[in-house]
Amino acid sequence: MLLIAGYLFSRTWHLAGLAMFFDEATHLLWAERLWHSASAAAPVAAGKLLQVALTAVTLRLPLDPLWTGRMTTVAVAGGAAWAAFAIGRRLGGRELGVLAAAFYLCCPFALVYDRMNLADAYASTFAGLTLLMCLRLLDAPGLVTAIGLGLAMAGSELAKATGAIAFSLPLAALGLAREGSGIRWRSVLGAYAVGLSLVAAPLALFLTRTGEIAAKAATESDRLALALENARVLVGWLISYWTPLVAFLVVLGAAWSLLRGGPGDRLLVLAMLLPVGVFAVGARQLYPRYVLSATIPALVLAARGASETGVWLARRTPPATPGARWLIAAIAPLPALAACAQIVSEPVRAPLPAIERFQYIEGWPSGYGWREACDLIRRLGRTEAAGVQVVTDEQQPQLAACFLRDSGVTVRRWRAAGRGRIAIPPGAPRVLLVTSSAPAALEATGAQPMAEFPKPGGASQVRVYRLLPDTP
Repeated sequence: MLLIAGYLFSRTWHLAGLAMFFDEATHLLWAERLWHSASAAAPVAAGKLLQVALTAVTLRLPLDPLWTGRMTTVAVAGGAAWAAFAIGRRLGGRELGVLAAAFYLCCPFALVYDRMNLADAYASTFAGLTLLMCLRLLDAPGLVTAIGLGLAMAGSELAKATGAIAFSLPLAALGLAREGSGIRWRSVLGAYAVGLSLVAAPLALFLTRTGEIAAKAATESDRLALALENARVLVGWLISYWTPLVAFLVVLGAAWSLLRGGPGDRLLVLAMLLPVGVFAVGARQLYPRYVLSATIPALVLAARGASETGVWLARRTPPATPGARWLIAAIAPLPALAACAQIVSEPVRAPLPAIERFQYIEGWPSGYGWREACDLIRRLGRTEAAGVQVVTDEQQPQLAACFLRDSGVTVRRWRAAGRGRIAIPPGAPRVLLVTSSAPAALEATGAQPMAEFPKPGGASQVRVYRLLPDTP
């Protein structure tokens, strides 16, 4: 119960503290469109159908759209925390399961993405459940295992197209098993039948309609140099997000699993390395969230490292200290807990990797500046009897997502490069232009500057103008 309370508190307190990221806003708009017009083309083309579909359902609640979308992720990611516990318990008993779940609660990487309206926590959760069902495959193959494994694999791919990596785990489990059996093979074939039947149509549409693969897949001729550089970058991000002390325990746990563990322990190591290896070899555009699915097996390995180190110390320290594993488990996450506290209470100052700070806080995709503009427009909407019309950059979805539930504000997205004029008839409601690009000639047209909202770091800002009926 303490772990459940800790999860709910850490994942929901100050949930809207981080401003709405570009992709979060896009997913909310897709979800709204999916509900009203049944148009799934955009989420299917992006390979994120499951997340958008679940968000479309929860958006029916009369609550703030961003909070609702993030709470949906919190609910789904609860399955990741449970998977960490269940995997640890299956491999080493209840104590190892509790340690693994505790490490998950204290992990900054998990905390960041459990609290965002993104598909990555969904894919990581189902990848963890796939790993759990593969461990069950080793011990208790059968019809229930086959169905559960098939559903978990399908969930991982439907959450995010790259989650298809999970489909390789059952074959890896069979390869690591000490001896094969007909029932295991039948369970795996049944699991693939269930999983592939669910993902075949959306995966085919994704592969035929998307430009994601061409945009992000590696094409360089020197694949080895690219893979080594990608691996260095990804491992650096993981150590930063897991924190060095926990990463050290991961290494200890992986070494123990490879040298002394059974097939399930070795599968755990493979499940951690697989996404890192795939993206190291195959990607030329990387973000830390791409390898979030490595975190669940890694934290179970960290729990194993803490447990085995505690056992080693208990045997060599007079008097015997059977609680050494818990002491190690209490000390190792302390730096991670400090980072988690900042992520929740003061995300602008949180010790995130540089690329994450650009994405979520300082750079153009972040919601800072847009959130403050939204607050200003909402205040104006309460005082204007005729309402407020907002014109904003077509490539910036934050304001449109912010006002999904506000009937007093109408948002139109404008492609400045395609149309040079915005017609405003006399007597129209107050019309505002909100932009992050702010062409230099704009103020010369007579548009009245109202406010400027810089992003943290001051690299860019969002500007609000009032447009008058005679503004050219």
